[in-house]
This record gives sequence, structure tokens and C-alpha cells, in this order.
Amino acid sequence: MEGETDITLYAEYWIPEYPDHHIKGGEITLKVSGEDKTAPQVDWAYVKGDNIFQAKFYDGRKIVHAEVTLRSQENPDLIYNATLNDQGKSGDRSAEDGVFSQKIEVKKFGLYNAEVVVVDDLGNKGVYTIPEKFIFHEVDLFHEKRLP
Repeated sequence: MEGETDITLYAEYWIPEYPDHHIKGGEITLKVSGEDKTAPQVDWAYVKGDNIFQAKFYDGRKIVHAEVTLRSQENPDLIYNATLNDQGKSGDRSAEDGVFSQKIEVKKFGLYNAEVVVVDDLGNKGVYTIPEKFIFHEVDLFHEKRLP
């Protein structure tokens, strides 16, 4: 947010006065100003058995880029990079729903560590290591139908 914004809230407080308590309340307005320097945050990340990596991010601005780097837990030199999308293609089920996805083909079944990079339209960038390990399945390139 750039410039100045008013945020209106309702506040309530109690005044103890034996044997009763009096409840007072009213509307207050706070002036907030400054510039957004906060990176987008990861809400969750998930992989189903179909090798589709999904991540939900949140930010006060529009997210313009998201990517994931997968590193094999068994062989850390085995790395896969993928750009995540929210356009309803390549494994993303619904466009513009805030869930960024990508079907990722790996050559070796196993557990993978994930690191995501996410950037908003002001250039604020977050880099996050996901604490969970994800199972990816080897892709049978001869029988699998490729996604558009």
C-alpha cells in the first residue's frame, strides 16, 4: 500500500464497577501509511500422487511469479526446477484461484525437498524452504498423456 489509508475499527472495553461492569465501545479510525516491502507468504504446499506440485500464497498485492526447486533427498545433485502457474493449465485446475501449480516430471521415484520463490507486482520476493518432504513418482513417458 502506498500513500495513506484509513482503517476503521470497532473497539470495546469494560469498566469494572462493583457489583456491575459497564461496557463501553465506539468506532476508531487509524491512519496507515508507508510502502509495501513485505514478501508474499506461503500458506501451504502439497503434492498429490499425480506429481502436481501445488502451493497457496498470500499477499496484499498481485503475485506475478512463483517457482519451485525440487532436490532429491537420496541424491542432492538431482534437481528439478519448475515455474508454477495460476492460469488453469499444466496441472493447475482453476485459473486465478490463488493456488499455483505445475505437473513435474521426475526421472527417479523418491522423496524430494522443495524450495519456493514467490514475487509480487512490487518486486517483493520471498524464498521459502518447505519443511515437508514430497513423494514424486517416476513418469512413464510412453503411456502418460501430456498436459497442454
